[in-house]
Amino acid sequence: MRKLFAILLFTILLSRCEAYRNDYKFTINIIDGIRRNIKMPLSSIAEDIAFISLETKEECTVGQIQLLSVFGDYIVVIDDLPQILLFDKAGKFVRKIGDEKEFFSIHGLVVVNSELFIWDIHLNNTLCYDLNTGKCIRTKRHDFYPSSMKLFNDSILVYYASTSMHDREIPFYNIHILSLDFNKTDSLWIDREYRLIKSTYIDEGRVNTYMKNGNMYIWDSNIDTVFYLNKHFEKKFGYKFFLGKHALSEDNKYNIHYVDYMKDDEFMITKVIETDKFFFIEGLLGRRYAKNILYDKTTKKSRDIIFNLDLHDAGFHNDIDGSIPFWPKGQVSQNVLYDYISPFELKRLMNDPYYKTIEFRDKAKNEAIRNCVDFAKITDNPIIFLATIKNE
Repeated sequence: MRKLFAILLFTILLSRCEAYRNDYKFTINIIDGIRRNIKMPLSSIAEDIAFISLETKEECTVGQIQLLSVFGDYIVVIDDLPQILLFDKAGKFVRKIGDEKEFFSIHGLVVVNSELFIWDIHLNNTLCYDLNTGKCIRTKRHDFYPSSMKLFNDSILVYYASTSMHDREIPFYNIHILSLDFNKTDSLWIDREYRLIKSTYIDEGRVNTYMKNGNMYIWDSNIDTVFYLNKHFEKKFGYKFFLGKHALSEDNKYNIHYVDYMKDDEFMITKVIETDKFFFIEGLLGRRYAKNILYDKTTKKSRDIIFNLDLHDAGFHNDIDGSIPFWPKGQVSQNVLYDYISPFELKRLMNDPYYKTIEFRDKAKNEAIRNCVDFAKITDNPIIFLATIKNE
């Protein structure tokens, strides 16, 4: 009987261990990326890079870019003024979207067919615009505080809220959905598992989200664990970051002013972009050092990507067209990432003696980008670079 009971107990424990292991797709060990500084050629991760020069006119002068979306034949740029500007895929200005009195501080951007959705963090509104006319066609005010807005399965807007509208002292995880016609709203799940243990308010900027394969990935840097919301709106475990001794201390995990108290060897993940083959991870080491880490899913290795050029010290050595040292600011699609830079700054970079030592793969593209920046002015609109990332 004892033997039978022992076998049964072992089987149960083993099945639980298997279930736990299967919950997590994998663990991302980025310790090497925190410690190792490596120069990498862009061609080692990208198949190609292309550029779009945004037209410069008085009516479409772009300030500091806050949000950008490239879709179909168009590009939407939202700057810090804020203003919403529509360009075509060749960079030619099409029209302004909306009246600047209608929004104050835009933190979310989604495009579906001929409609553009923005979320205003200050007014706590979601607004929908017709791209063909630039006019606002509907508005929805929220009774919660979102920290992100994403398009879910091309059919609904999904919001992640890290705090209650009515009690900011008790934070919690909460997923809200809104139909594209603004007629249906719902709250999907609330997770208070560990947040209520610590009643300190956590800065929502430490919770991040992104979309991949129809799933919404959500992670809280306090626990280094990434969850995802699948198409059935079920919460699943995704993966974990392993930081070892570089993980935040328990005190800093729940400290709203964590940056002021971070130890020199503590690492804080601030942004993640995932493609089929790579993770592009941004973070802060101690209070002083920003690090951009590439994690290769195939080799399971990570490295800190550096580029020792004045004022542009992080990015891939661009051996494809010899232009911008590339590090992605966002995603156009699963394996197409974007970066941008002012033509005047790019001209300064490309006139550096370092560029004379680059052996680039595509001389025609190098000549084209040089012609684009040769007569660049400081007031010229940015150039957008699109890099197609390898997926095998």
